[in-house]
Amino acid sequence: MCNLLEAGGAGTCVQCTAASAAACTGQTPVCGGELSCRACSVHADCASEACLADGSCAPAERVAYAAAGSSDAAPCTQLAPCASLSRALATMRPWLKLSGAFTESLLIEGGRKVTLLAEPGSRLVGAGTGATILVRDAGTSLSIRDLTIADAPNTATGYGLLVPPGGGSPSVELTAMRFINNPAGAVSIAGGSLQLTRSVLLDNLGGGLTIAGPDTTFVVTDNVMAYNGRARAPSSLLGGVAILSNTSGSRFERNTVVYNESGGVYRSGLSCSGPLVAASGNLIFHNGEPDGNGGLKLDVSTQVGPPGGCALGNSLALPTDANNLGFRSPVLPPLDFHLTSQTPALVRDAGGACTGIDLDGQARPAGAACDLGADEYVP
Repeated sequence: MCNLLEAGGAGTCVQCTAASAAACTGQTPVCGGELSCRACSVHADCASEACLADGSCAPAERVAYAAAGSSDAAPCTQLAPCASLSRALATMRPWLKLSGAFTESLLIEGGRKVTLLAEPGSRLVGAGTGATILVRDAGTSLSIRDLTIADAPNTATGYGLLVPPGGGSPSVELTAMRFINNPAGAVSIAGGSLQLTRSVLLDNLGGGLTIAGPDTTFVVTDNVMAYNGRARAPSSLLGGVAILSNTSGSRFERNTVVYNESGGVYRSGLSCSGPLVAASGNLIFHNGEPDGNGGLKLDVSTQVGPPGGCALGNSLALPTDANNLGFRSPVLPPLDFHLTSQTPALVRDAGGACTGIDLDGQARPAGAACDLGADEYVP
């Protein structure tokens, strides 16, 4: 089309103009500042307020909307959102858009396929006695983006998200999530498939991430697992991560696993018994276990194990460093595990070749090579 509003009135050919934004469709639905069509990047880019991972906008009539403080008598539409996620799920629409804080637990089962899209700052707190989100059954597919899942019930099954043993082979995809203070653990997967990217697992007493099951497949990249587990009584079985599955093609790469503790049953940092699992580019630091005298032991053995487990490649496992590897704020709140100019060369540009984006969505690499862990340092 011709941009007749151009200075001088000559007009040039463009993909779209402000007056003809409808010319942008599919995976490039937004008319950008250069009058070319682009993918959506935030929900506000879309008339439906629902931007999907592939850059397209979900049609509003196929989205169930939930907003804290609304009414469950409402039809869960964009103009009349309902008050609970359970009510929104009951509409059977494939996408659920949520905003605000909710206190409830969800069951996704029976081959259901659903995607939860959260506004920034949205939060789900568990209710009842089990996991905040329980997923099970073959054919079931759950995708969640940008949601904080916190404060699950204080029980043995009080996980943030759980695929239980015997729960079949569902598919779970988690992007830009935060799992905080879930007593049984942040995420536990005992079957199916898991994709966990660009997320933070913090301060979960039962541990960060557990992956089990002989056929469970997974891709876990660019995440931070910190301050999970506990070494002193009552101690936890695991600290940061326990990978018990050994499946070809599975990956645990470019993660920051730091300041976790465990009772020593599994390593407090990364415990991985799957030699088929690719596990390069990780930064594993300052993870501790009981020293037998009421204190905390920090050494190479507490960071990662057992011998012959994951294919660690260039991952770095280090118990201590005088400058805490130059993390922005690893000890005092607000905790921040981004790299800084003080981060040493054994971390920065030490991760070799890689592609994709880091924890914050920045392109990797930013320097001569990738940095180890979830964050790519950009001066």
